[in-house]
Amino acid sequence: MKNVPSVEVITFTYNESLHIDYLVKWYSARFRNLKITVYDNHSTDDTVARARSLGCKVISWGHASHRDERLFTNLKNQCFKESVSDYFIVCDIDELLDVTELDLIAKQPAAVQGIGYQMVGTNYINLTKSVLAQEIQTMINILCSNDLKFWKLTTQTVRTRANPISSKVPRKK
Repeated sequence: MKNVPSVEVITFTYNESLHIDYLVKWYSARFRNLKITVYDNHSTDDTVARARSLGCKVISWGHASHRDERLFTNLKNQCFKESVSDYFIVCDIDELLDVTELDLIAKQPAAVQGIGYQMVGTNYINLTKSVLAQEIQTMINILCSNDLKFWKLTTQTVRTRANPISSKVPRKK
């Protein structure tokens, strides 16, 4: 059997103590060699304590009084550069990529691209049944092709240290 790949999940939080357990449980079930880094924007609940108790590395960033969008965007686009893992996932706390260690070993993809929908608000309601059916059929075709490089499931991107090129996918409106 091939070596077990190392995977780092990098996520961002602000008062997400109710979500951190799910993220850790989700990725811990998929990867044996896992590190989770949480960038916390001065949470006022017990997010930091929960993350640390679950074995996550926590890094504080930003300002306690507000979220600096420019700083947040820069951080999200740069945070992976310090990763020494074979693969890494940069995601929001509520985004879960359905890829496993076995997928990475079998396919050794350069990137796993995801697609998602903004499901809160009125924009999601405007998607017609035919658009949703087309997206589902596209996803089925991609999954059946066994080509993880274009596996479209969620909104984040997995990049490798060898190929850290961002391939962000805009959210559907």
